[in-house]
Amino acid sequence: MSKFFYIWLFLAGAMAGTAEIIDRIAVVVDKMVITESDVVNHLRIASFLNGEPVSLTNEERREAANRLVEQLLVRREMEISRYPAPAPADVDPVLGEFRARRYPEEGSYKRALAEYGVSDADVRESLLLQLTLLRFIQFRFRPGVALDDSEVEAYYRNEFNTEWSSRNTTPPPPLDDVRDEIEEILIEAHVDEALDNWLEETTALARIRYIEEAFQ
Repeated sequence: MSKFFYIWLFLAGAMAGTAEIIDRIAVVVDKMVITESDVVNHLRIASFLNGEPVSLTNEERREAANRLVEQLLVRREMEISRYPAPAPADVDPVLGEFRARRYPEEGSYKRALAEYGVSDADVRESLLLQLTLLRFIQFRFRPGVALDDSEVEAYYRNEFNTEWSSRNTTPPPPLDDVRDEIEEILIEAHVDEALDNWLEETTALARIRYIEEAFQ
């Protein structure tokens, strides 16, 4: 079962004969649940991957919860579409490159995992989810993108040339030499816009309830 679908967990407490809550709901999305530990773990893993200190302020936990809600909605769309997830082994090259770049010394990766309070399995699961979401987003929204020459030419004239001139003393290359690069930039921008619009519409239709006590 995915960590997104954890429910209230109770442990019979020895003290006063009461039940002790060891995890609690942070967000309810329709009939699906995101727990407080999901939010904290998300922040710890993101900090680990970005090489940043872990910060668990109320604001950051709220932002992390928002990201998890969006991920959950996309994952639900994937299930509806029956989109096949990548194999776990697909993460190996990504994780290998990350470890070689960030933790090249022997044992440094394991020490960092312990410092951030996450496991190798957590990191692999997060990377696999990111890979899955990125591929699905391209699958779902890229086919609907259509570019025309005027858009490419406008970007070349107004964006590419300006940025090139700010970094180089030589004239910019001809449009035909960089057309593929510009088209890819524009396609990705349209995909992002389509995703944002879809998330806005889907979020508006979903029943989302934040449990405020989890963010205080």
